[in-house]
Amino acid sequence: MAWKIVHHEKLGMIETIIEGRLSKEDMVEAAKATINEGIKQNVSSFLSNVSNLHESGNLLDLYEVVKLYKTLGVQPNWRKAVLIPNKSQIVEKMKFYESVSQTRGFKIKVFSDYNEATDWLTVSSYVSGKHLVS
Repeated sequence: MAWKIVHHEKLGMIETIIEGRLSKEDMVEAAKATINEGIKQNVSSFLSNVSNLHESGNLLDLYEVVKLYKTLGVQPNWRKAVLIPNKSQIVEKMKFYESVSQTRGFKIKVFSDYNEATDWLTVSSYVSGKHLVS
């Protein structure tokens, strides 16, 4: 599994690009690094780009990662868009992840279109005034 973090300053968001296969350990490692980067950059909008993901962990792994979010420092005002491929296996898993996350109070939404995902993130940052934070 390969992943990298990109800070899009003009959009006021952090994108984590994940490719290949994804284990629970990989999910936790990528989540920790992304959250730490968000705290460091004072960013509250995140995009997890898993559009080139071939295989993800099982549903229990996704549930366990969501349970870690508060201890990792996820803030209530943060928003996360997940960009997924149109593969039924991953779509179903990511919809489960979205549902579990929202049930736990996190603002997470799944998209299959990059522009829709970034629009959802950037519109919310302008509405909340987060784009004014330096």
